[in-house]
Amino acid sequence: MKKILIANQLDIINFCKIYLNKNKKKFFISTNPFFYFTTWADTVGRVKLLSIIAEFKFKHLKTILKNIFFLGKNYDLISINSKNFILNKYSDVIISYSTIEDFDSQGFFYDKFFNISSKEYKNFCWFLISLDHKIPKIVKENIVIIKKKKNKQF
Repeated sequence: MKKILIANQLDIINFCKIYLNKNKKKFFISTNPFFYFTTWADTVGRVKLLSIIAEFKFKHLKTILKNIFFLGKNYDLISINSKNFILNKYSDVIISYSTIEDFDSQGFFYDKFFNISSKEYKNFCWFLISLDHKIPKIVKENIVIIKKKKNKQF
């Protein structure tokens, strides 16, 4: 049973690689939620993964429509500290959420979810999604922050 599960997981990972490579010339996949294959949230990427291992169900249409609607809310995102950013020089990537309070005066980020600091892990790339859309005055070079240009409400 364990061998079958591992084989299925590897097949799904290979499918995702092929799917992403096929579409990266047509779409900007790095910020497109249709190409983010999360397994723990109700997203279009999860629906795509589920469609690989099972039939597409009508309830998945609700997820797709909801994500399309909320794309409009997040259309004006910008990245901070990404100019001339070289991902290959980092050993790992951590994706997390941030607020202005998570940064110290030197520009280091403390992640309360992982209970670690970017000061201790300078060889990691920190890819942060700003929840309050505020940016500290100083941001270390291994940190990229995604935020809204303007804080609009629906």
